[in-house]
Amino acid sequence: MTDQTSSESEQQGPVAVLTAVEKTYPMDSISVPVIKGVDILVRHACFTVLLGPSGSGKTTLLNMVGCIDRPDKGKSSPIAKSAT
Repeated sequence: MTDQTSSESEQQGPVAVLTAVEKTYPMDSISVPVIKGVDILVRHACFTVLLGPSGSGKTTLLNMVGCIDRPDKGKSSPIAKSAT
């Protein structure tokens, strides 16, 4: 195993990019906005934290990064690679 330098990490490019994403869930007869205009860039080999109170949309954002869910608006661009 070799150590990666920051320049090698920058050459790898981003792991995931979310641009101006928005997500709304229907609840009975109303729509509940969960994510409003969020931008995230996750870089290779960089420690990334997603922090917020309960119900703030952390899991919804991770589901968009992992292609489990799609944003209603904006762009989600995960970079597909093998997980092994």
